[in-house]
Amino acid sequence: MSACGGSSQKASITTPLDLPKASDNPSQTTSVSILFGTLTAKIKGYVGLSVDQYGNSYFIEPEQSIVLKMTADGVITRVAGLPNVSGTLDGSVGVATFRFEANSRIAVDYQGNVYVSNWADLRKIGIDGTVKTLSFPQIQRIDDFAIDSANNLYVADSSRCAVWQVSALGNLATFVGNPGECGDQDGVGNNARLGRLTAIVVDKYDQIYVIDESRLKKISQQRDVTSIYGIFGRQVVDSINPLMTFADARSLAVDVDNNIYVASGVDSIFKVSPSRIVTVVRGAEIKLSDGYNTYPRTIAVSPSGNVLVNERFAISQYRLDGSALSTSGRIEMDGMPGNFTLGSFSIDKAGTFWVPDYWYTSVRSISPNGIVSTKYGDMNIQGTFNQQQQPVYFRAPIKLVMDKDQNLYVLDNPLLESIRKISPSGTISTIDTGIFMHDMAIDSLGNLFVVEHTVICGKESFPCAETRIRKVTPAGVVTSLPGSEGYHTGITVDKDGNIYTASKRHVISKYDTKGKMSVVAGLLDNPGSQNGDGVKARFSRPGNLTTDSKANVYIVDFDNNAIRKLTPSGHVSTIIDKETLAKSFPDTTLPKIGQIYVDSDDTFYLGLNGLAIAKVKL
Repeated sequence: MSACGGSSQKASITTPLDLPKASDNPSQTTSVSILFGTLTAKIKGYVGLSVDQYGNSYFIEPEQSIVLKMTADGVITRVAGLPNVSGTLDGSVGVATFRFEANSRIAVDYQGNVYVSNWADLRKIGIDGTVKTLSFPQIQRIDDFAIDSANNLYVADSSRCAVWQVSALGNLATFVGNPGECGDQDGVGNNARLGRLTAIVVDKYDQIYVIDESRLKKISQQRDVTSIYGIFGRQVVDSINPLMTFADARSLAVDVDNNIYVASGVDSIFKVSPSRIVTVVRGAEIKLSDGYNTYPRTIAVSPSGNVLVNERFAISQYRLDGSALSTSGRIEMDGMPGNFTLGSFSIDKAGTFWVPDYWYTSVRSISPNGIVSTKYGDMNIQGTFNQQQQPVYFRAPIKLVMDKDQNLYVLDNPLLESIRKISPSGTISTIDTGIFMHDMAIDSLGNLFVVEHTVICGKESFPCAETRIRKVTPAGVVTSLPGSEGYHTGITVDKDGNIYTASKRHVISKYDTKGKMSVVAGLLDNPGSQNGDGVKARFSRPGNLTTDSKANVYIVDFDNNAIRKLTPSGHVSTIIDKETLAKSFPDTTLPKIGQIYVDSDDTFYLGLNGLAIAKVKL
């Protein structure tokens, strides 16, 4: 990782804008129609889990953007959020809105206040239902957080390799680690070095426990960090090996006797006694009474000592002998055509759509007549790091591209640092890149170009998520594009091999076949919606990109909820905007454009609301 720093590109002074041309606006005959899926959100699963002193459980339903409470009797009520309204508004009940992700977490303090996280945002829900955002720009990634008896919060931040403390008065301080310096070193306070933190919990003595690169570590109130179990690194759990690691552990809990419970990425729950004896509370082979595989996302311990498990599609309770005590909140999967969640999509020569379904941890196909089938992966089983065995399971596939030979390349959860290749015959192999990726494109020679996060840090006037472009050859060799450091949010490659990227600094850049980089549209740090040539055009949070057979580039302009067209000469126009969507869907809330795809016949397809694929008639 590199140190935080500014891009070599410098913002220019705003230039006068040309008057818009009628030809640059969407045609009055342009329309968008749904092919597959639905614009209405379905319940996709639960995330997060916390239990108060009365035995009430709190968890999140991210698709509907709501926070839920379940009593010990299994009665579920909504605590906060407006169903199917995503946002970040603070305020009272009926006003406040939320936005959640798969790794959002939740905790409740001893006064009954509920705290929830989303990426780097921490929000407090008071006992009267009033929501307040706690803003700390130094925190760049909330992987997990916990609360002590004095209502201090402890935040595990894997991006900065540190544990932060938010006092009951709202003051932020580094508790252990030196933000931005990663490693594996026990020590006191800022002298300790931490790595990829994935879970945190506080016991009754206010001692803190974290999972750091599959190792369990203890942090005293004197800020002394001690490794107490496991081997540093992402290794598979071996229950016979006394030095086993907690492979990809995602959650911790503690009971009144100070036993620590670990929800492992191998779908098991382990108990670590104060004397460091490890036993299996629940193994990967356990299924619920209805035959579903269990899936321990997050765990908690009830006042009665039972282990509660958020298994994504249900909240289950286990006795300490591992037997299932109860299952509540079961989400039934309807199994009907059109039930999928879009990460991106591609279309093969037969007209079959291929979708990386990040919520159901699988790669799915949609036939031309709309039948959805799970082809690879399993919605009940998550993949693990560096997985080479068959069958391959996915963790959260977010991007899929297809080469000219119909091989699929799937970008799984960025933390896995790998790309899965699926041949037309169904053979799956893993390309271990060793880098943290979030988008990719492919050229005609089968080279993959990926956006790598190199560092996440604070920045003066805009969020900083520094990136660079990396090339991955068919042989798996990874190299960097010189001068490609920036803040890239999307990438595509045209028919001639030119690479285009979108930036959160509101510009589109081009890397030609000789490696020369230039900004071809937009003006640095000047958001807007203006059409025009080159720097006279404006974008507002451009993201996903694609190209057509004529080397035109198409851009999802997220904040404008529009599709913009960039010609090889550098002219920008708008082909779909909010008015187009309103005209196409007059009886529903305006859908959000998330993805764009152009097939070999230059037919346009959109991903809407992450739930539907639509065809565009220009």
